[in-house]
Amino acid sequence: MSKGIDAFRSEIREVVSGLAQLNRTKIFLVTGLFAVAFGVAGFGNNAKSIQEYSYIILILIPFVCAYVDFQYYHGLAKIFVLAHFLTSYDMDDEELVVVQDYENFIEGIRKNYAPRLFGFEGKAQVGSSIMLSAFGPLLGIPLALSATNSPVTLGVEWKYYGVTVLLSSAIAGAIFVYSQFVIYSDELDKAKNAIPKRKCKKNITNNIHTYDEIISHNYVYKTNPVLRLVFKGSDINSFDDKLCMNSALNGLKEPTDSSNMINEEFNNRISYYKSKDNIDRYVLSISITKVLSIYGLGSNIRGFDRNIKTTTLLNNDTHFGSVDNSYSSFPVIFLHCKGHCIGILWNSSRPARIATQLYAESANIKLTVLKGGNLDNEFFITQGSFGHVVDFFTFLTGRPMRPPLWALGYHQSRWSYKNEKKVMKIAHSFKKHDIPCDSIYFDIHHMDSYKVFTWNKSRFRSPRKLFDNLEKLGIRGVVIVDPGVKVDKQYDVYINGIENKYFCLNESGSEFEGKVWPGKCVFPDFTRQEVRKWWGELNKRLIKQGVSGIWNDMNEPVLFIANHENPLKYDIRHYLGPHWVFRNKYALFEAESTFNAIKEELSELPFVLSRSGCCGVQQFAFVWTGDNNTSWDDLRQNLYDVLNLGMSGVPFSGADVGGFCNELNLPGILKTFKFNKKPELFLRWIQLGSLMPFFRVHTSLYSHSQEPWSFGSHVLDISRKHIKRRYHLLPYIYTLAIESHNTGMPIVRPLFSEYDYLEEITDQFLIGSDILAAPVLFPGVNSIVVTLPKGAWFEYETGNIYRIDNDFEQIEFTVTDDYYPLFVKCGTFIPISIPSNNSKNSFSDRVIFETYIIDGINEASGKAYYRTSNKLEDKDTFISITAIVDTYDYLDVSVTSINNNKLDTIVIRVPPIFTSCEINNEIITGKEVINVQNRKLSWREFEFNSNEFSTRFSKKK
Repeated sequence: MSKGIDAFRSEIREVVSGLAQLNRTKIFLVTGLFAVAFGVAGFGNNAKSIQEYSYIILILIPFVCAYVDFQYYHGLAKIFVLAHFLTSYDMDDEELVVVQDYENFIEGIRKNYAPRLFGFEGKAQVGSSIMLSAFGPLLGIPLALSATNSPVTLGVEWKYYGVTVLLSSAIAGAIFVYSQFVIYSDELDKAKNAIPKRKCKKNITNNIHTYDEIISHNYVYKTNPVLRLVFKGSDINSFDDKLCMNSALNGLKEPTDSSNMINEEFNNRISYYKSKDNIDRYVLSISITKVLSIYGLGSNIRGFDRNIKTTTLLNNDTHFGSVDNSYSSFPVIFLHCKGHCIGILWNSSRPARIATQLYAESANIKLTVLKGGNLDNEFFITQGSFGHVVDFFTFLTGRPMRPPLWALGYHQSRWSYKNEKKVMKIAHSFKKHDIPCDSIYFDIHHMDSYKVFTWNKSRFRSPRKLFDNLEKLGIRGVVIVDPGVKVDKQYDVYINGIENKYFCLNESGSEFEGKVWPGKCVFPDFTRQEVRKWWGELNKRLIKQGVSGIWNDMNEPVLFIANHENPLKYDIRHYLGPHWVFRNKYALFEAESTFNAIKEELSELPFVLSRSGCCGVQQFAFVWTGDNNTSWDDLRQNLYDVLNLGMSGVPFSGADVGGFCNELNLPGILKTFKFNKKPELFLRWIQLGSLMPFFRVHTSLYSHSQEPWSFGSHVLDISRKHIKRRYHLLPYIYTLAIESHNTGMPIVRPLFSEYDYLEEITDQFLIGSDILAAPVLFPGVNSIVVTLPKGAWFEYETGNIYRIDNDFEQIEFTVTDDYYPLFVKCGTFIPISIPSNNSKNSFSDRVIFETYIIDGINEASGKAYYRTSNKLEDKDTFISITAIVDTYDYLDVSVTSINNNKLDTIVIRVPPIFTSCEINNEIITGKEVINVQNRKLSWREFEFNSNEFSTRFSKKK
């Protein structure tokens, strides 16, 4: 028996002993206080002043109860935590038996343990506190009145007692809430850190397949091997539960060489067996050595890595962030190993649980199918560089969409801007405050009784005119569309759907009815092509009114609002099979329908934003991470989610900047009440969000305003600076977005994607390969330590140069409210723009390259994809620029372009020591440019009217 188990048992005994002592302490304290209060209430001649003292003592009683109750429930929670871990151990074996049970407990503690704490005994404990607090003072009334000789004071005394009772009751209520939602959080962290790390099982019994039987085919993707595993189930696989692969498997070829590194890597480390808890469930177990960390699995797990985590692949609402569920499901695992990466993709949309554990550089992965586990299972495994793995994921599941330029700008949203006047006021405020903005969002209050594809005519009398007015300001409108259709026999969408049997059914064959914003709702069966086409035509109604983009919300789908139950308990039928098969793909089908509708109606690059999704959604939509909290923890989670979505094949993602909900752990819709502003958090989130692929501020209905000017002039100035920085770097970000479209490579990347040895850096990230960011992620920070990789780096704002000769160096930087370090790799050309009111006007017809070179760097290169139109038929102009540096006296630059799209001018900014250049035997003198975007760097700027040329920049002699 391990020492860890003995320690757990010993600690439980100590806590139980402490609880018994607390009960005695409470009795003595409360009894003593009552005795003192009654005594002073009836003492002496100066009765009134003494009574006031007695009131104070009586009011103190709830505080005593609060302290004792806090200690009581603190200890009770600790017992539950420790007892759980104790029962999670196999006493006959030195190992943790069920890793996923431990992790499920960690993730569900606040949700699951409140009922256990407040069972019969808990309610009795709280009830006694409330009775003592609220009615205790009443017991002193006869004694206090007996001390007053004048009947005139009777009314005054009752008033005082009323106030006393009121205050006491309020405090007692606070005790209850505080106990229920707060007390066990720190004990949870302590217990989590106290768990002994143990080895997982190496040999799993009850294998139903040998290794040779498991491996069906080995393929080659590009030059890297691919292992395809097929686990044969029963013959009931009559419906398609696979991910949308877009025939990508046809691109895989069998290797000509019989040797396969993947086979050797996984040999004798894969098993497939029946789950102990359910004979219809099957578990895949994989053990991989030499792994540094585990990532991927989308955005549904807190924290950055997945080293000891359990993920449930079941799309579900988080109910305003009150419970730990997942909006989306990405069955992809990204392993960072020494010198290479490994990618694992499960080709299924079925509900499942994936438990990942890392111990002594050995990754252990267990996938348990939660429903329909006896069907065929197919896995693809590859290894190679960071870029190869994400390339392979998107090769299989579909390349990311080519985004419209405006989708990469700044977006402003709220639940809700409720009328035309408010929307236009927001739009004009961006112009007034000189802040670029590309879109404003319309949440559910724009609708008539929350019926999708309708407008509330009293609030929005003329949508077409409204969008025309927004367009004059350079701002587009994005409208929310939920899948729930209101049950209303006067509503044409409902009538048409019923007549054509377009909605999901229940077991009896009638339409399944849920309850969402409009009340009773039915849900389109997106598994049918004709339903997706019909839904697309409905979206075209909005597009024809001037809407530029569609925001798909509640699309897990939410069946019953504010209902925390498992959605799989409802017997819902699609045309192609049961709901559990298609639930994780429901949002993907809706996004495809919406995407195609916008493309057909506008002949433009579509913009769709989706809350839910699975592998393949990147082909049709941006993904945002749903209802987050206004907290520093969620600020950091914003970065972690974007990084893991990128490693899961979804490069276009972001979070609600500023936070959507209150950080307090309140139940249900109470979570959306935000009581105080947090200017420091907002400005730091604007700074981080301005570098994310998707940049949108959003907040709840019951929140203070959360526009950049809502926090005062100080935050406004900082917000303006960093939003404009976003537009300054927009050509660079757009270039990365097109690379994502071509290869799947994420825009925002972890440092180890380029520098394998920087595995442990979690508070910095790369934008592409040439810009490194070190944002401020904690409150009250005056300095941060930045890890800079080997090479030379320009600090973006100050122009200071840092030469790193070792693998890396750690340097401390002073930070202020409006500054944090951002670095550009030396030897690069960064495409930038001059910020204007929106993305289109910022791009205009000029490409500007900033040159980052120093003495000792012999070569530099850069590239840009450039466009000023969102029309489908227009092509991006690709510009490549290279340079040879000759002892830092000459700079020979060559520029080529492909698919020229009315590009008038190319501008090159070089260090000011280069004063002239020669092109076509003509000497050109550049002009000096300083203080660009409040930066201390200075440049010499040269304009070229040709799109393909070579030139030599020279120093002044």
